[in-house]
Amino acid sequence: NEEIVDSLVKSLESSCQVKPEEPDAKENETLKGPISESSVQLDKDDFDNGQENIKQKSEEDDFIDEELLKEQEKSLTEEDRVRLKSEAAELKKTGNDQYKNSQFREAVITYTLALRTCPLCYNKDRAVLYANRAAAKLSINLTETAVDDCSKAIELDPDYVKALMRRAQLYEKT
Repeated sequence: NEEIVDSLVKSLESSCQVKPEEPDAKENETLKGPISESSVQLDKDDFDNGQENIKQKSEEDDFIDEELLKEQEKSLTEEDRVRLKSEAAELKKTGNDQYKNSQFREAVITYTLALRTCPLCYNKDRAVLYANRAAAKLSINLTETAVDDCSKAIELDPDYVKALMRRAQLYEKT
């Protein structure tokens, strides 16, 4: 599984380099099949081009279109939901490993992939993914969007103490 996830992440990273004349790949996102290579638009180079670019790119590309996900989930079977939850759990595990290895940018990308994969009905799992992504963002000074992710985690699971504490710490910083 780890080899598959690594292969998928490498494939995504290489596919994220969009040429200016190409249309926005976000329009083709899909939840039904395996994770689409176009589902994440962040790439490592974007994080090396200055803090402003990071903030702008992050806000654009870590957006989770829940309305689209809700619409797509209507046609999923229970088996599909369980499979997607399992895929999201694998991505979360990869993101956790990246975070532990101080690969914070990669972790943000991986958690975003997991959020785009995990069905909306799994609130607690999604809350953890948002909180983890917030921690990774905090490590690369994306404080504002980290607060947003903590708020989303709390919205999904109001009793999630870790997200509450993390957001409180972020508010103290700003």
